[in-house]
Amino acid sequence: MTIYDKLQLIKKDICFLYHTQRVEQVINSNAMKINSDLDYDRLYNANYWEAIEFIVDIEGSSDIYNYVDNDYFDLTFIANGSLVIIFILALENIEGFGSSISSRFEQSKSVISLSMNTSADKTLIDYVSFALELVGNETISSQQIEKLDEAREYVYEKIIMNYYFVMFNGC
Repeated sequence: MTIYDKLQLIKKDICFLYHTQRVEQVINSNAMKINSDLDYDRLYNANYWEAIEFIVDIEGSSDIYNYVDNDYFDLTFIANGSLVIIFILALENIEGFGSSISSRFEQSKSVISLSMNTSADKTLIDYVSFALELVGNETISSQQIEKLDEAREYVYEKIIMNYYFVMFNGC
């Protein structure tokens, strides 16, 4: 499988996740902005950190247009979406719904510093890093819970809903 094929599968996962999260929000308006109790281990099992590693290598290269459909927006979409999936996998673990990030924890954590070298949303990177720091903690303080809630809202409002804005209004 080529890197282009892998990126296309990751884009499919990102779109599916964004649509799933939007449907959850519409159905249950009282829900937190991000639902972490779905079957993420089965549904999202790609190596999302590889997409970010590749984006770091490709951004700024003349090969960039061989891999993306919509120029620079596509790489940003994949970088942000991969980080959103890693964030939700971390939430799943923190909230006790699953442990799918356990087998990918080191790779996910190592990609955070790489992400700073991409067009990915810097606030999102900070929130993903924060969530990964909490993975495996026995107790979480009320301040940490508040920051996670703030992160959920940010991810939903600024990343996922931006996808819908762009999709309906064009790039």
